[in-house]
Amino acid sequence: MREDVHLPAQFAREGLRVRKREPTLRRPADVAEFQLGMSSLSLHGAHEVAPYMPKGMQDAGTAMHRSASQFAVAAKEASIDHDVPRALGALTKVTQACVGCHAGYRLKQRSD
Repeated sequence: MREDVHLPAQFAREGLRVRKREPTLRRPADVAEFQLGMSSLSLHGAHEVAPYMPKGMQDAGTAMHRSASQFAVAAKEASIDHDVPRALGALTKVTQACVGCHAGYRLKQRSD
């Protein structure tokens, strides 16, 4: 399995480190944007696999990539304005998109 599939766990490992009440969310923001967000599409070869996905799965994937980019923005802003709850809310949307897609779409082994 590819390492880039379960990035919310990577965000947790990178940590929402808070030192002296100041969040350091720049690294999780970069991970989100460049490994999962809209900037990562060419990295994943999304344009190559999208034609093989049902329309609903394509839409869910696009929504997830967009929510990851929105989290990246919220996390970078939280590094400045200390609005960690807003960044966590944006991260929740990424996780919900992942869970929703994985719940709705699964690969089945061919029986022939």
